[in-house]
Amino acid sequence: MHIGFGPIRISQSTASLVVHLDPKHPTVFVTGTSAPCTGIFKPLWLDASLPDTGPVPINTYDSQSLFWQHELLHREVLKDYGARMAAFVTERDALEMQFVEGGLNIASASAKQRGKYSAECFLKAGAHESEWLRRVKEVPAHPRWSWLYNMAWKKINRDAKITPYL
Repeated sequence: MHIGFGPIRISQSTASLVVHLDPKHPTVFVTGTSAPCTGIFKPLWLDASLPDTGPVPINTYDSQSLFWQHELLHREVLKDYGARMAAFVTERDALEMQFVEGGLNIASASAKQRGKYSAECFLKAGAHESEWLRRVKEVPAHPRWSWLYNMAWKKINRDAKITPYL
């Protein structure tokens, strides 16, 4: 769900997870980011170390937080969802499939190996998302939203103190 002008849609999805329920080696796939539609599912295991995702996100922008790093991409895509998603969706889906297949293949390995693989996935996803953000910004946005929707996002961005949007 994407946020819009209130009072009906005053919030949005803020993460997603999918669990592969293998009796011996359950694997959790998470985006760790704000929007499932633009995020990448990456593997985690409850008995393995968690990757460094930066500071815990709060309600204002922090460039060191994975959540907020991805949120820049998400908000740029929302300016013209169809056109801007097309700039990276095929590559995103392929990368996500690589993470899922790799995660399932390594699920029975040691916790140390799985933790290392998870951290590698998060790092690789972050590098790709930085490139996708650059690419998305090059795609002209032709928003089809109402002025109320635009006004709502302007306020949301101002409240979050996101520098590119101030």
